[in-house]
Amino acid sequence: CFTDPSYVPQIVNGQNAAAQGDVYLTKGVDRNLGVTTGLSGKLSGFDWDIFYSHQENRVEVNDPTNTNNARYPAAQDAVVAPAGTRITVGGVTTDVSGTIQCWSAIQPQFAALYSGCVPMNVFNPAQGITQAAWNYVKQDPFWTLTQPLDTIGGSISGGVGFGQPAGEITGALSAEMRWRTYDLKSNADPTDFVNCTGLRMCTQNGGAAPSLYTQNTNAPVSVHDNVWETALEVNVPLLKAVPLAQDLNADIAGRYTSYSISGEAETWKIGVNDRINETFRLRGTMSFDIRAPNLNDLFAPTSITSTGFNDLLTNVNSGTQLVTNGNSTLTPEVAHTYTLGMVVTPDGSPGLAASLDYYVTHMTSAITSISYQSTTVQT
Repeated sequence: CFTDPSYVPQIVNGQNAAAQGDVYLTKGVDRNLGVTTGLSGKLSGFDWDIFYSHQENRVEVNDPTNTNNARYPAAQDAVVAPAGTRITVGGVTTDVSGTIQCWSAIQPQFAALYSGCVPMNVFNPAQGITQAAWNYVKQDPFWTLTQPLDTIGGSISGGVGFGQPAGEITGALSAEMRWRTYDLKSNADPTDFVNCTGLRMCTQNGGAAPSLYTQNTNAPVSVHDNVWETALEVNVPLLKAVPLAQDLNADIAGRYTSYSISGEAETWKIGVNDRINETFRLRGTMSFDIRAPNLNDLFAPTSITSTGFNDLLTNVNSGTQLVTNGNSTLTPEVAHTYTLGMVVTPDGSPGLAASLDYYVTHMTSAITSISYQSTTVQT
């Protein structure tokens, strides 16, 4: 039997659905725009650059055949109207005695809730669901997510004037500021639920009313934040042209970042690079790293779906509603990372290079999705 008209029916009005084109398909448009401009030059022996960038991603999605879960059971509850039954649609009153009608539409106390209801026969293999019934239960929710990002920044780099026996210390100073926006517009809210009033076939999952729409919808969200950061990196030559250290240098970097929502963060890295000879090079780093939550992590719109749920405390397996959304209290996840590697470039094989690297990362405060469906979370 055919029980969910949000899926493509094989027959509609006696015509194969595939022959009707893509009228039943969810439609989406993904648009990306990007503009970057900048200047660079030299000043007193230093290289400098400044830049501005505007990036924008827009996703538009509409689902022209999403099912309205209130109209769907209303249309399926079809009866033969008793003698003397009259209904009013669009200001026109009609005697429908002896015809097949939606039960709720011919009940005076419910008629206004399901005016225009068209009976749906999901068990008729000859005709299938009529186009009129299909049109009554389907909805066209849509949403548009726009995410612009504006960035301005600059850097200056060069020798810092401290000569070493192994070479001059060089450094780079940079700064950057970013403005981000997360703007989602929608005409259907996932927190809309079916009101079972007047619906004899309305079923609840674990005592919870079903969502109004079969397919997922998104709630409107409009938020923005800004980020500014500055960084300093220096390269210090340590040894040069000595045994086991044809060219040994250290790279030291630090960065300060301020997120208008997630707070401040300080990160750093120390690396050593040792070219033993023309064939072998050793390298290693240790660093303190972060990943700040993006706007989707922080403000993802609420989504509600019906799902099964096994309660480990009561050992009851039933249905409930799964609610997911962002978390505006997130702070950056942090990690300590260590790497050690070797690069081999054999003299007798020009263009051939081989490398072997080991790394380990210790992470805390990781950003991830959690759910009460998870055994670990329940435990």
